[in-house]
Amino acid sequence: NKIFAYTEKESKLIESLNYKETLFKEIQHRVKNNIHLILGMLNLDREKAESELAKKTIESAIDRIQSMGIVQEYLFLNDSYKVIQTKEYLDTLVNHIFLSYGRQDGSIQVNYNITEALLSVDKAIPCGLILNELMINSFKHAFPENRKGKITVSFQKSDSGYFILEIADNGIGQKSEKSKSMAGMSLIQAFCLQLRGEIEIEKENGFLVRVRFFP
Repeated sequence: NKIFAYTEKESKLIESLNYKETLFKEIQHRVKNNIHLILGMLNLDREKAESELAKKTIESAIDRIQSMGIVQEYLFLNDSYKVIQTKEYLDTLVNHIFLSYGRQDGSIQVNYNITEALLSVDKAIPCGLILNELMINSFKHAFPENRKGKITVSFQKSDSGYFILEIADNGIGQKSEKSKSMAGMSLIQAFCLQLRGEIEIEKENGFLVRVRFFP
């Protein structure tokens, strides 16, 4: 009887776990579909927008949602809901931004060095949004009048155990300070707060943002 009771209990536990796994996959699938739906609606709004300011505002929203969508895509494909492989995730994000905003003539180069590490979803999303915001800003504002240049992205883990995310460009630096919109920098600071991290900004020889945070 004890053996039967144990087997029955174990069977119910396995059944419960299988149900939760199926439910989780269904939720992931719906989130992914909802993101695509939202992006579709925003793209329609962008086409209908009459002012350039409205178009740019909608484009910024699309970029941020796409960044979060890459996280959801990763989770869905890897049957994961807690951790992200940083190299695969950030490599994908960098390439996506480059394809969307890079110049056809290759006059703006992108170099990136991203270490392999595991990052919780709660940390991966704001980390990706910081990268998204700064890279797009560099493409849009750091190299006016077809100026050539380079954007560098680095994500490393220090010996002390904290992560360091750096995004830099060798563009016009302080001259483009007005283009670093208050809204954009406020968002970056808010994302940094979510990471419980520290932020440094350097404006000599271009523009550099360094974010340090613990896993």
